[in-house]
Amino acid sequence: MEWLALVAAEFGVVAIYTGQLGRGVRLFAAVNTMAQQRGINLLDLEGEGSRAPGFIIFKQPLERAQAQLGPAAFQAAWAEGQQMTPEQALALATGDEDEDSQLPKA
Repeated sequence: MEWLALVAAEFGVVAIYTGQLGRGVRLFAAVNTMAQQRGINLLDLEGEGSRAPGFIIFKQPLERAQAQLGPAAFQAAWAEGQQMTPEQALALATGDEDEDSQLPKA
């Protein structure tokens, strides 16, 4: 299952940097939820892991997405991602439909 989380996170990075902000946020939320179920918080902004190079891979695109989406749309996408199963996250990562069209505007 760890490889799935890593793959989904990388797809999340790509999605955000190619303008599919909602998709990227959903994927990051799904990945973070999977990690938390195993006792790992990938997005601990205050913890000692927040300075690790791997953490920056998650932090920078999420900050970009939040700034561009606005708080309401970011939170809506995050909440949807938190509810995803690993199978749903994989389907979202590998799909090519535009998921961002359903997000509320900021």
